[in-house]
Amino acid sequence: MISLDPKCQIVEPDPFQNIGLNGEDGGDEQGLSLGGNFVYDTPMKRRFLFFPFFLLLALSSCMSWFLEKPRFALKEVAITRLSFTEIHFRFGIEVQNPNSFDLDLRALEYTVYFNDREVGRGRLDKGVRVAKTSATLVQVPLQTDFKSLGDPLGLILAGQDLKYKIEGAAVVKAILGTATIPFSKSGKIKIKK
Repeated sequence: MISLDPKCQIVEPDPFQNIGLNGEDGGDEQGLSLGGNFVYDTPMKRRFLFFPFFLLLALSSCMSWFLEKPRFALKEVAITRLSFTEIHFRFGIEVQNPNSFDLDLRALEYTVYFNDREVGRGRLDKGVRVAKTSATLVQVPLQTDFKSLGDPLGLILAGQDLKYKIEGAAVVKAILGTATIPFSKSGKIKIKK
């Protein structure tokens, strides 16, 4: 039987009008009707609500496809404070961004070794922006006592080159998400007093 709706349009009855997508009777009680014979049920609604979240998660996990890892190099080490029991250093770590977009260095955790002996650990929580295809010098502190420093103390005070190793992880944020990038750099350097 054909009937007229309030807008004076011919409407044919739909045999599936009261059946939800899951095949159960009830139609509108099972979900939200979008008009016509399509019923937007609750499980379907949840899938559509979580889709943007999963898309964002997928893109951030694929960030390594688009992100060329930044490079880290130790450019300078300076003594900023010296007392009877401890010594404070400032390390100048150059962060090179080879990408065609800016990176935000969110955090930097590091461990420092002099002559293969661990002298201390540090963390930089202050964010630093590294412009696209450029390098930025990041100043990071390290505080250690003379006992931890051991043998290299004589080389430091004499102004001789010192064998170093610095390793850690950098938390980097880019357009598509955040990544933790491990780094390790070693060589010889003269410490400024």
